[in-house]
Amino acid sequence: MLLLVLSLACRSKDFDADSGIVAGDSDVDPVVDMDGDGSPAEEDCDDANNTVYPHNGLDDDCDPTTLDDDLDEDGFGEADDCDDAAAEVNPDAVESCNGVDDDCNGQVDDAVGDLWFADVDEDGFGDPATETQSCDGVSGTVADDTDCDDTDETVFPGANEVCNEADDDCGGVVDEDV
Repeated sequence: MLLLVLSLACRSKDFDADSGIVAGDSDVDPVVDMDGDGSPAEEDCDDANNTVYPHNGLDDDCDPTTLDDDLDEDGFGEADDCDDAAAEVNPDAVESCNGVDDDCNGQVDDAVGDLWFADVDEDGFGDPATETQSCDGVSGTVADDTDCDDTDETVFPGANEVCNEADDDCGGVVDEDV
């Protein structure tokens, strides 16, 4: 009688979440197929984990060539995509100032942002020969590149021209209108 009850229980297709066994699936070895999906062992790369199995819709099915390995559907699989949860982040993306490596090249916010210029004399005008590009200027840089002498804080565009044989106002002429 007990054998008959066990036999009938094996024909049921109920999934036992505690054991990970599909009851009634007589061709599934519970030791080999703990997730109970009925997949042959050669298709399931982690039978001990009941959440990992082929075509589970997650990127943990152990097959990098399947479609579910492009979870954000941006056209790049997990091998090439540095953030498979964000479609806007992929090797073809345009880098932007957002604190993220948008183009998956290993550098955050590279080759984007405004141009910044060193302001050594701290007069608010930068040296055009010291151009750098970044999302935010660093200390000692300004967005203006019109200083004609960044070693003298009295020389800058708009400064008063004095008779000193120098172009004090960066107008391109020495001692004009003096």
